[in-house]
Amino acid sequence: DTVETASREWEHSRVSVLDKLLDGDWDAVVCVPDAIMQFTLPPETIKEYSFSLSVGKSYDIKLICDKLLIMGYCRAEFVEGKGQFSVRGGILDVFPSGEEKAVRIDFFGDEADKIGHFDVLTQRCVDSIENVKILPCTENVYDYSTALRVLEFVNEKLHSAKGLDGQAITTLCRERDAIENLKTV
Repeated sequence: DTVETASREWEHSRVSVLDKLLDGDWDAVVCVPDAIMQFTLPPETIKEYSFSLSVGKSYDIKLICDKLLIMGYCRAEFVEGKGQFSVRGGILDVFPSGEEKAVRIDFFGDEADKIGHFDVLTQRCVDSIENVKILPCTENVYDYSTALRVLEFVNEKLHSAKGLDGQAITTLCRERDAIENLKTV
């Protein structure tokens, strides 16, 4: 058996850079022409789907999970890399695309009691922070109704499979599976 993996490191980097521009942290970005020509999220979408979690504030963990799925995060048993999240009891682990380390949010009821970075290898907290900003981790962010339209399109393409090579079929299957996961939230 082979395991299909898709690195989204470039997407994570682009979204993070665009967020820094939107926040005013950076005034400009110097890049090669190929990089500037890449499709990415419009500023409004980054603003709409980004959110912060802060110690002492109340949140609905299920709504956070739903939003993470829409933003392109994958649910995992344990967080091992960017773009993954996990929920175990009152603990939400997430590896945001804009962070260098994964983040653990401990909830007491619906209140974020403690937030800190953790090591993905040992699964142990390494520090404490007051808040974390969660950015989209994919450049294909869409709401549920749009996801259903995309799913219909993907299924039509897979059904006909005319002019598609193996890589295109693999990519379409991966996108279909991601959308199917959205339907279960």
